[in-house]
Amino acid sequence: MAGTVHGGECDECGAREFEAVGAHGARLLECVLCGALQGDETLVRSELLARQARDLGIDPSVFALVTAVGRIQGLSVADSDGGDPVQGRFPFVQIVPTDPDALRGIDNLCKSMALSSREHAVHWVIEAEFQNRLVFTLKPRFHSRVGEIDSERIRAAQADLGRICRHVERDMHLSWWH
Repeated sequence: MAGTVHGGECDECGAREFEAVGAHGARLLECVLCGALQGDETLVRSELLARQARDLGIDPSVFALVTAVGRIQGLSVADSDGGDPVQGRFPFVQIVPTDPDALRGIDNLCKSMALSSREHAVHWVIEAEFQNRLVFTLKPRFHSRVGEIDSERIRAAQADLGRICRHVERDMHLSWWH
């Protein structure tokens, strides 16, 4: 089998054949027999989250933020995209209200974004719009005409996704959030 690595023993089944996983190369291995992942704990966790995201039809680069926003009382994630610099698509998370606490959830999300804005590579906004229902879209604001958003700015927005997620998750545990 091409790409098979021999040696070591699978923690789950005891097999001795592994395949290198994705871009992580030999630092992350998958057991050929049972599919268990082995390697650096952070890489294993990251790969498991990426697989979960793909199984749910969500871009892995925006999955953690989608999950965090989905835990905000009164809000549900309707759509998301991790962005694509080649196709000129920027990342976004589209949110819909699910109950009367939705406005408080949006308010808290806005506060969290404002508090962490100095760490963002691009300016992010939460836009309200009616699309057969009220929809809020967390997205970068690019001050340019449509079609002029360059791949470098999209990559910068993609890099912000993790920072935004970390701040939202942190802020959800603070007293002002409740």
